[in-house]
Amino acid sequence: MKIKAIQTQYRGYKFRSRLEARWAVFFDALGVRWDYETEGYMLPSGPYLPDFYLPEIADGVWIEVKSDAPLAKNSKEQKMLEELVIETQKDGMIVRGVPLEGMSNDDPHYYDPLGAEDGSAYWMHIYHEPIDGYRDSECGADGPYLFCVCPQCFKVGIEFDGRGARVCRSNCSRKDSPVWDNALSRKHPDKAYSWFHPKILNAAKKARSARFEHGETPK
Repeated sequence: MKIKAIQTQYRGYKFRSRLEARWAVFFDALGVRWDYETEGYMLPSGPYLPDFYLPEIADGVWIEVKSDAPLAKNSKEQKMLEELVIETQKDGMIVRGVPLEGMSNDDPHYYDPLGAEDGSAYWMHIYHEPIDGYRDSECGADGPYLFCVCPQCFKVGIEFDGRGARVCRSNCSRKDSPVWDNALSRKHPDKAYSWFHPKILNAAKKARSARFEHGETPK
């Protein structure tokens, strides 16, 4: 018998599961704007309704939330997300389980919500432009991609290995502000690893501890 997830209300939305609602809390705690099930798409493999869209992360990122069960390689979920990425020319990401649960402060590969053999913390399907018109648009899988922050202005992004220096690139307007200091970033100043920044960890803690019973709203 398949156990059905409990629909959960949060911020006026009725989420299909409590897990989805926890990700919405996570985004809110980070100050990241999100849209929930805003648009359905007819893809080559059939109709598809993505869970979240984060319009202010990079050029826009689709987020598909899955339970803590590992996804099979080349699964239907993965295929549908690839097709969505190609059709919309926006990045996409599958996240599994509660935000950052079990993640190590020392090694991002320890956290493995997809159960991938390479330990990818997130599986990002990246849109590739056609090269000189000789091939069709395609998707590539890469990881780990982690939520992180710019070390100068603390803007939230999703970058490979949680490299905060990539969030604003060289365009950060607060170059005179204090840089977040930690041993790993001092060792790799050009990368500014920040997947374990307090802003990220506190948002994950809030998402995991959120209660939705009796109309409660997470504080």
